[in-house]
Amino acid sequence: MREIGKYLGLGWQMVITILLGLWLGNWLDEITGSENIYTAICGFVFSIVAIWNFIRIVLKYQKEEDQKKGSK
Repeated sequence: MREIGKYLGLGWQMVITILLGLWLGNWLDEITGSENIYTAICGFVFSIVAIWNFIRIVLKYQKEEDQKKGSK
């Protein structure tokens, strides 16, 4: 169960990152008076960042797991 525990928060990290991007974009749209341009841009950029971070963390965990198996 410990092995899977470190993966449980990754989904929430992705959701929070994307929602933060959408919120930021909406806030910028309200300030500038534009029609959802910044919401779309920030949503896209923050989604890419969330996916990149997810992949980076999973690869890191996988590398650690492989090193543990190699040392046994």
